[in-house]
Amino acid sequence: MVEYDEASELCAKVQLFRKAAGIPAINEMRYAGYHLRFAFDDQAQLLDQDQLRKAGGHAQRASYEAAEAGLLLALDEINLFKEDYKNVIVTGDVKDYVAILADCAEAQSHLGVQHHLGDGQILDHVRHRQLFETLPKAANTLHAARPEINKRMNESRTGKGRWLITTLIALCALIAAFFKERLWGLMGP
Repeated sequence: MVEYDEASELCAKVQLFRKAAGIPAINEMRYAGYHLRFAFDDQAQLLDQDQLRKAGGHAQRASYEAAEAGLLLALDEINLFKEDYKNVIVTGDVKDYVAILADCAEAQSHLGVQHHLGDGQILDHVRHRQLFETLPKAANTLHAARPEINKRMNESRTGKGRWLITTLIALCALIAAFFKERLWGLMGP
């Protein structure tokens, strides 16, 4: 059954992305398996079309649940990145950062709307699946960029610290020279 295979594959992908995300989807897969058990006889002959339809519905719901859980986790990770680096220009390290943010906005708007009923649910499932294919890759890209961004930030801090120390030393030398000159002027010849 195609729906079952697709849902099973998506559940596995989501669980690979983040282990706890697949639990609601796994429950739906159990329900699908339950109905499949009654849909066929021992020779794999269809006994009950209604049971097969119910199994397909649960498999589609599993895909939806898995994709939604994966999307929410990916959005959380991307939002954490945005917060951690809100004062840093990251587009040099993450070339498609603006596109990632656009995908996030689309996913958030998609998650926040009333979904289709009946046959229209397939559109929701397909869109969730497409978004899930995009956002975890983006979250992984941002995660991989963190060390390089942190190195650049540390180099910047180190450079600023060196400039500050050099400036303070120069200022101290200037003040010392000024007072030395004043003291020589007061002592006279």
